[in-house]
Amino acid sequence: MLKQEEIVTILIPILKERGTLFAKFSPITARKAATDEFIQTFTSDGLETENKANEGDFIVKNQTKAGELYIIGAEKFNSRYEYLEAEDETWGKYQPTGKAWGIEVTPELIDELNWTMPYYFTASWGSAMVVKTNDYLVCPLDFGSVYRIARQEFFETYQEDQS
Repeated sequence: MLKQEEIVTILIPILKERGTLFAKFSPITARKAATDEFIQTFTSDGLETENKANEGDFIVKNQTKAGELYIIGAEKFNSRYEYLEAEDETWGKYQPTGKAWGIEVTPELIDELNWTMPYYFTASWGSAMVVKTNDYLVCPLDFGSVYRIARQEFFETYQEDQS
């Protein structure tokens, strides 16, 4: 299993050369995480990863059919989402402002990388993250990390950037 630093070294040149710029368009709901709160992220095709919150982190719930939850640090959260309104006493609704470079995990890319599917790498938060054929591998504009978005959830939340 590749470490995050290794996956970044391998994929960033590919993303820079052949990736597409995408914008997250689907609003999310979010709340402050409890310190040490444990979250498992389930997409439409099963368990994607797991993570434990640190003080100040946010729990994000995507507005997809799977309703997947994930943890994001406060600095990243505040740079990628704008507050819209309260959902209830705990959850707020936010509009994403973030963009990411992405590439589809095609059979050709799998062959190029010599991966056996499903493939696992270490996410930036230290847990294993699964990658499956036709998923998307993405990175933020700073090219600092790489993560997977399951195909169905990708198209429910991202679109090609038009700006």
